[in-house]
Amino acid sequence: MEIKVFASPISYKSKYLSLLQSGGVGHFRFETGPASLIETATRQARSSLLHLHWEEFLFKGCESRAEADEALRRFERLISNYYAAGGKLLLTIHNRFPHVMPFLEHFHAARAIALQTADAVIVHNTSSADEVIATHSCDSARIHQIDHPSSVGVYESEEQAVSRIDGFHDGELLIFGQIRRQKGIREAVAALPAHFLEACALYLAILGRGEHADELQRECQDRADVRWEIGYVPDLAAISRIGRATCCLLPYQQFLTSGVAHLVLSAGGIYVAPRVAQHLALLPTRNHQFLYEKGDDADFRRAVVQAAALSPAERLECRLANYRRALSLAPHLVAPKLALLYQSLLRH
Repeated sequence: MEIKVFASPISYKSKYLSLLQSGGVGHFRFETGPASLIETATRQARSSLLHLHWEEFLFKGCESRAEADEALRRFERLISNYYAAGGKLLLTIHNRFPHVMPFLEHFHAARAIALQTADAVIVHNTSSADEVIATHSCDSARIHQIDHPSSVGVYESEEQAVSRIDGFHDGELLIFGQIRRQKGIREAVAALPAHFLEACALYLAILGRGEHADELQRECQDRADVRWEIGYVPDLAAISRIGRATCCLLPYQQFLTSGVAHLVLSAGGIYVAPRVAQHLALLPTRNHQFLYEKGDDADFRRAVVQAAALSPAERLECRLANYRRALSLAPHLVAPKLALLYQSLLRH
């Protein structure tokens, strides 16, 4: 039986939900929308599920604290009415802080409301579980760890992906995705001075768009050697770029799960990032060499040099190791685990 799941407050354009849906055909079907969708879910509470994602979008469009207050009160009423109708609620914890943070206090309050009432809380790694337990005293029995899906098989076939993976690179250090201040981009630029990059025959490219893109580019205007490519990047173009790059840089300062990291693995790319539990768990052991001590610029540069110094044969093995890890997280393997949880909640 295909289970109907109301996903809110989230757009139908969500790449994360698209990955899950691609692996969940025949198991579940998402209907997405803003908080108002919870009213629709309430009318079908006995035969469907409500799955909350990215609580910060409850406050999208709010221009004042008063408007955010009202959005929070409305969310609390909607959840109360949903439970009164006998509905079952899930919450996935994607981040520690919202992507955009004008109403941080409201975000935490909405998360607390959801966590107090959720029948199941989904996390993608133990760091997220620890965060929820420590910050909100969530009952560990309600926490379920289900991997974030990779994009293997979604944008290209396995045969196509493997055919692109080789031992060569073009000297590019690639930062891509949504350009936001909390991703540590400004600090990464400062840690990789022009003379260092020139000596290593490398260059830094920043690719993507985001609310801080123009601002960060202005702050780095003294670095004419950095290549900024501001704008939308199609997924296939990003995958091709990842494969050619010496490595991708993920210098994030605050995160629980990284969709970009999963995309890099899916492309058979190599990434350099802080040595934190999330990356240690995600990466195959042989590629832990590209992790650096957070806040240590010298160790950051060491990891970059290490990625650049790989022989073609070594590089090929490192790339294949990452791709094999992505294969183990393919949507068709992850989605059935989510389906089992959905089925269990509907039965009880």
